[in-house]
Amino acid sequence: MRTPPTASPRAGATSSSRRTSSTHGHHPPRHRRHPLRPRPPRPRPVSGLPRQKWRRRSCGEGAHGRRIYDWARVEVRPWHREDRRHWVLARRSVSRPDEISYYIAYCSADTTLDELIRIAGSRWAVEECFQTAKQECGLDDYQVRRYPGWHRHMTLAMAAHACLTVLRARQLDADKAETDPPSSSASASPKSDA
Repeated sequence: MRTPPTASPRAGATSSSRRTSSTHGHHPPRHRRHPLRPRPPRPRPVSGLPRQKWRRRSCGEGAHGRRIYDWARVEVRPWHREDRRHWVLARRSVSRPDEISYYIAYCSADTTLDELIRIAGSRWAVEECFQTAKQECGLDDYQVRRYPGWHRHMTLAMAAHACLTVLRARQLDADKAETDPPSSSASASPKSDA
């Protein structure tokens, strides 16, 4: 019985597949050893909550009125500190109950669900701020290759956005002062001695 010859890892390789990183900065392609498998569905932390645990609340005003959702929270990692808590905050759509978004919160133990909802609702204001900065200050118009260049661009764009926000607020205050009628008070009118 004859044993087959052992093949070296480079057996059958052509000259084009032997390129090294020194040729034009290109690396040889890396092949995955295992095919990607679909991930199993992750368990939802609020899937087993009873209906009584969900609270219908507004998280603030939106472009189309109040944003009303069903909210619930589940404590996770209860073993760390007595004065702090880790929460998973879940926001469920009223019209589409299958649509659930999650937030992670780390806060003091006496933080209420309404406070968590208010803070989660502030996300829209932050997103609006970034969208405005992209449109007015070119926050997303960077062409840099390294972190220091990106960091400088972001810092300058956000500083410009902050400056424009302050100038806009001053202008609104000035416009409001011009359109408001003067207040009438007894001390403002001259007294007559008759």
